[in-house]
Amino acid sequence: MTGLSPSTALRHGVHRCVLFTTPIEQRRIAVDFVQSGLDAGDRVWYLTDSVAPADVLAALDEDGIPVDGAVEKGQLVVRSSEQTYLAELPFDPDRMVAALHRAVDDALADGYPGFRVSGDMAWATHGAPGSERLLE
Repeated sequence: MTGLSPSTALRHGVHRCVLFTTPIEQRRIAVDFVQSGLDAGDRVWYLTDSVAPADVLAALDEDGIPVDGAVEKGQLVVRSSEQTYLAELPFDPDRMVAALHRAVDDALADGYPGFRVSGDMAWATHGAPGSERLLE
């Protein structure tokens, strides 16, 4: 961990890679990222691989984030890598980037001032078909 909170100075259009070494660090990063996005009024996507979506939502709820209301109104979306990166195999970076562009457009059309996405990239280390194209 860099010692820098993932939401520190986070502006629209910024990409930040935040590394963690323990599940506790991962949870702290996730909570901070999701809470800061919800506080800003943005639509927030949390794409998870190493933790089941239901477990992510439970952890966020335990840490005081009102997940039920945010999920119900579409402000918070938690999906697995199988529902996103790996929904169609092999992984295709162009397809994923296009999906993210559509998500931004949809968020703005729905009245959100911005769109934030956090992606757990552990799937790329397991040899999923197309994972060699990730750096593209």
